[in-house]
Amino acid sequence: MWQFKPSNRFKSSYKRLSNELANAVDDALKTLSTEERPERLGIPKMSSRKGYFAWEFGRSCRLLYRPDYANNILELLRVCSHKEAYEP
Repeated sequence: MWQFKPSNRFKSSYKRLSNELANAVDDALKTLSTEERPERLGIPKMSSRKGYFAWEFGRSCRLLYRPDYANNILELLRVCSHKEAYEP
């Protein structure tokens, strides 16, 4: 089972989500926490986000995460729109 390490950016963006999206993110996190290879559930990101994966909630929202296999931690970078996901 994976432990989560949310960034400050993730925490603040999560608070701004609608109840519907927050529930969807919670469900995704439950699924990720029990997945042996969580990268299989996301889309690999390139360039500045290399090593991260995106779980997509339709066109409006992305959850960016990175598995740390050495420590069994999923780093949660942010949950945001497509445009925000790829800004520095």
